[in-house]
Amino acid sequence: MIWAYVRIELLRVLRDPALMFFVAVLPVLIFVGMSLGLAPMVGDDTVRDVEAFLMVGMAAYGAATASANIAGQAAIDRLSGWGRQLALSPLTDRAYVAAKAVVSMAVALVPIVGTFVAGSILGVRADPGRWWASAVFLGVASLPWGAFGLAVGLAFRSASALTIATGSLVVLAFLGSTFFPLPGMFGMIAAFSPLHGFVGLARQLFGVGEDESLIVLVAGSVVWSTLFCLAALQAVRSRRSTR
Repeated sequence: MIWAYVRIELLRVLRDPALMFFVAVLPVLIFVGMSLGLAPMVGDDTVRDVEAFLMVGMAAYGAATASANIAGQAAIDRLSGWGRQLALSPLTDRAYVAAKAVVSMAVALVPIVGTFVAGSILGVRADPGRWWASAVFLGVASLPWGAFGLAVGLAFRSASALTIATGSLVVLAFLGSTFFPLPGMFGMIAAFSPLHGFVGLARQLFGVGEDESLIVLVAGSVVWSTLFCLAALQAVRSRRSTR
């Protein structure tokens, strides 16, 4: 039953052109567009390192956006009555959550693979192990952003929740040095952004990370992941109390 539901959800996601554009196409377009203009600004000697830095950041942004949107859509489905339909099926709550997690990770892999393929075509080079380590980490570590999307979806309880989640991720990505390093005081603020540890660890695995403490990056990721999960749990409890 669970795999049948996963298949249905994946087909539904793939048939949503707006979602697929923001998740699969936009990160690749931004990466390619920015990469093509790098050489005149940074010089041919460092352009590949900068491209790799940008590539991992855009892959992380796309993965977080995908995971947040899938979970946010799940919250909206529940509020729209789809949850009552699922309650009549043999699918248990645990199986439902597991299926959504599988779908979330599968969709998150789309921008990761797309961005990495584009980077390879543009000339980014690294050991195969670094490509795999960074990609697998981004796919698995994007799950907490599903909790973020779920919390937003349950908090706003409307279709606009997905727009809010996507828009807020753009701001968080900018503040977290996802697109490019922030100088001075903004760089210090970036260390406290939810996306900073997530992106920073992926870059460390790829070998293009900034000179940052691994402990700080891990701690930031764990703290924000915990907060997102707690926020999602509180949102679920609040929704139940208002029924």
